[in-house]
Amino acid sequence: MSSRSNATVGRRSAFFIAAASAALAVAVAAPSAGAFTVGLEPYGSPSGSFTTAALRATNAGVLRTFAYWHQIAPTKPANPANPADPAYKWIRLDADVRSAARCGCGTTVNILSAPSWAEGPRRASSARAGTWKPNAAQVGFFGAALATRYSGTTADPLGPAGRKLPRVRLYGGWNEPNYQAYLTPRSEAVELDRAMQNKFYDAIKAVQPTATVALGGLGPYGSNKASSEIQPQVFLEQILCLNGSWRLATPVACPVKVKFDAADFHPYTWFGDPTTRAASPDGGALGNAPDFRKLLDYAIKWKTVLPEGGKDLWATEFGWLTNAPGRKVSRTTTVGISPASAGAYTSETLYRLWAAGVNVAVWYSTVDIKDPKPLTNSDHNWPGGLYFWPGLKTYCASSAVPCAKPAVQAMRFPVFATKSKLWAMSPCRGVGATVTFQSRVTATSAWVTAGTVAPGADGVATKSWTAPTNATLVRATGAGTSCSDTGVTVKIATH
Repeated sequence: MSSRSNATVGRRSAFFIAAASAALAVAVAAPSAGAFTVGLEPYGSPSGSFTTAALRATNAGVLRTFAYWHQIAPTKPANPANPADPAYKWIRLDADVRSAARCGCGTTVNILSAPSWAEGPRRASSARAGTWKPNAAQVGFFGAALATRYSGTTADPLGPAGRKLPRVRLYGGWNEPNYQAYLTPRSEAVELDRAMQNKFYDAIKAVQPTATVALGGLGPYGSNKASSEIQPQVFLEQILCLNGSWRLATPVACPVKVKFDAADFHPYTWFGDPTTRAASPDGGALGNAPDFRKLLDYAIKWKTVLPEGGKDLWATEFGWLTNAPGRKVSRTTTVGISPASAGAYTSETLYRLWAAGVNVAVWYSTVDIKDPKPLTNSDHNWPGGLYFWPGLKTYCASSAVPCAKPAVQAMRFPVFATKSKLWAMSPCRGVGATVTFQSRVTATSAWVTAGTVAPGADGVATKSWTAPTNATLVRATGAGTSCSDTGVTVKIATH
């Protein structure tokens, strides 16, 4: 996301410092079709080893990272489809891929920020570097280089002899193409993104036919009359060759269909709860998640996209800001909720995304970012990590080590309950694994078992029930081969 109100701050590459040690697996399984996978983006992580630890703590199945094209290829490669071309600089991306492999996670890589040599001519003075009419053919060559380097057959430059770089099976197109912070000019954004996506898709599939290639994640807010942002549903309708909203979409003439295996959006919600919809009916807050699934289903029905057939839905950025310290977005408004509320909302968020047909849900940022020079009217703090920044004495005993927020366990073992339904996603999986739901009336009364069920391969367990009279709290416990864990305790929801 770009630096703006209702958004994340610009990413700071200095915080991505990855360790480069330990034995790595060559290939990591991608999330299976239809399964539900949680993930983490390592923004703010102090080291690669910390990223790996955070992935393990949250039982994440995927790490999301970025191929910053302008950093990887600051000068034009003589052979841009060949990752071994000396112009390419892969060090940082290699490190993120290794961090994921250490915990057995998959990796999804998005692209953004074109080098100057790959931008269109006469970039407008108002356009951010790296955004202006990126050359679609060159995007394809870059995609081929990515898929080749991370095919599982490339020698790891850090050795030892015989070790290969891990395979990346998940790829995402241009990040947040509906925002001018990433793609300009606005008037051409949809067709620019379509052209880049198709070249990128074909290039990845030519190297790795079984890879999953998603559209770039769409930013959640905007104003269709403004000059900076396009509402995500409007952008998605146009690129899917649809007319109308999720309420009733019909196909339109589309000379070139877009190619993808999954659509992607970034459902942030700053003012409200996990059911809150954006102020605009075309927005992308958490409450709008079902709208994206419906638009995607219309495109499948009307065959306005390629390849034909089912598509996954990803939410590769979400999270909750915590206060204190919060994030000041104007002179009078500070965004953020208590850490305890953020933990409870995280559990419900994962349930809501799962219920909306989302397959991959990625939390944005491991550790809070503290802006060293906050602005007068707003700041670039990002208190949206799963871990507090070191030195926040209200919560952290140590001034040197980030400490976990309640959202860490909520990511690892989320639980949600209504008076008629129980849901959890257990880290204990496989043959013989079980999830036991329990309820109680108060924080000190005895737990009463509501039932035991077997989770699916992705850990998701559901059960119908009728909540006992006066019961207010629910938890879940997981068990399996060499595994036991207890999920978060939640209040029984009335909605």
